[in-house]
Amino acid sequence: MGDQFKILLVDDDPVFLFLHEKLLRKVGIEVSIDKCSDGQQALAYIESDHEENVFCVLLDINMPVMNGWEFLRSIQRLPYNASINVFIVSSASRMVNATKKSSSPRLPAHSISHIDLGGLQICP
Repeated sequence: MGDQFKILLVDDDPVFLFLHEKLLRKVGIEVSIDKCSDGQQALAYIESDHEENVFCVLLDINMPVMNGWEFLRSIQRLPYNASINVFIVSSASRMVNATKKSSSPRLPAHSISHIDLGGLQICP
């Protein structure tokens, strides 16, 4: 059986989780979309469901329990981390993210980018 592609939304704000899922569905994404409210939940989810799955993680940075940077460091240690593709989606300042990103270890198996959602509107 081939790999199954899954999207994992990780954000502590339920409104952002709702909007991200709505936007992905609106543009035609039909794969499984799961949600976690912090990095620790996301890590546990991936660890329990990693066999034959490829993950696209849309990750917030500022979260309680385990923030986005801690999550990135944790998945770097996983033997199957090549199947986890991470995109940072955060309303945090671009400068703060750039500074923190440059001080974090580069994760070659992951794509890390900042997507500014400041002016995004989702229309019915």
